[in-house]
Amino acid sequence: MLVALGGLGLIAPGVASAAPVAARSSGAVEVVKISGLLDPILADFLTTSIEQAERDDALAMVLRIDSSESVISDSALVELATTIHDAAVPVVAWVGPSGSRAEGGAAQLLATVDAVGIAPGSSIGNMGPTVVPRRLWSDAYWQHRAALVDETMGPTAAAARGLAVAPKKALVLRNMLLTIDGFHIAATGSTAATPIQFSELSTTRTAMHTFASPAVAVLFLAIGLSLLLFEFYTAGVGVAGVVGAASLIFACYGLGVLPVRPLAVGLVIASMVAFAVDVQVGVPRLWTVVGSVLCAAGFLWLFDGVATPWPATIGAIVAVVVFMYFGMPAMTRSRFSTPMIDRKWLVGRAGTVVDACRPDGVIRIDGALWAGRGDDEVAVGSPVRVTGVDGVVCKVEPA
Repeated sequence: MLVALGGLGLIAPGVASAAPVAARSSGAVEVVKISGLLDPILADFLTTSIEQAERDDALAMVLRIDSSESVISDSALVELATTIHDAAVPVVAWVGPSGSRAEGGAAQLLATVDAVGIAPGSSIGNMGPTVVPRRLWSDAYWQHRAALVDETMGPTAAAARGLAVAPKKALVLRNMLLTIDGFHIAATGSTAATPIQFSELSTTRTAMHTFASPAVAVLFLAIGLSLLLFEFYTAGVGVAGVVGAASLIFACYGLGVLPVRPLAVGLVIASMVAFAVDVQVGVPRLWTVVGSVLCAAGFLWLFDGVATPWPATIGAIVAVVVFMYFGMPAMTRSRFSTPMIDRKWLVGRAGTVVDACRPDGVIRIDGALWAGRGDDEVAVGSPVRVTGVDGVVCKVEPA
């Protein structure tokens, strides 16, 4: 049962808290994982877990926190803080393992629990404007709230201010459990006499929680819009259309949860319209440049109050622009330059060789690339004239 504790037995069983958290019963300890943005999915999961712990007469609940920002409304944050503060079971928070953070709304929730532990290398703070009402705050957190508004502190600094237990009592989760009055370790020291139950989001909720992360929402938005535009210029409905529609649905869910700027979403959509103008002629022109600018501006300005996921955002912009510059024009020429479509209007047009015709090559006519074939070898850069069209190939001769 304790395998998931990760090294639970490495610390001597004699470590104990000088001020144990008062226990309610001799039931199990519920350990709930809170990871990523504090969104409606996590808030509902946490509320449900507390209610279940109360029904199960649990010994205590431990919140294992690694959350940097909150995207729930102020009223929802206050409601969640009230549920934690008024819980019939003791609630303990452990910011761990090493490298974890409790910031934004998660940091304000720390002020409402019975005890806080911070693993080495972890931090709390950057809680932003005070949303949770004073009656729910512990005296220590209220006294030092100014130091937590836009700064962070580690386990030692927090313990010195009375905001967390001593660092040695929060090295690993097992040590934090020992601060709970009534939690017992078996005589061997490798297993717990008190039952421990771990809870995480279900598979479905995990997927929804993932879709609501900024990086994933950006990628799904880019993929969805690009594939739907691609599908618009292909015959029938194919895999690209299905994948694009599903991606756009996931993106819409994520953007519905996250704080976004409507104007930025409009810029991204407008960029696709601009790209579509040049897609129809099969060659990147001014509107492709306009679309690239609108796309970059929209994605970079998309989120309001949430840190921009730079790697995902830059990757989405580059992928869309490259696809629109190279992939879409090639697809359009491949679809429309077929034997079934009359291209006799090309006869007599002048062009330039961009890939030597030996006898087959590539020529450029009015900015568009076409397959060319000459009776004699024609070098790169040579001017040519179209003498006929054979399917998708232009027959040329030196001009």
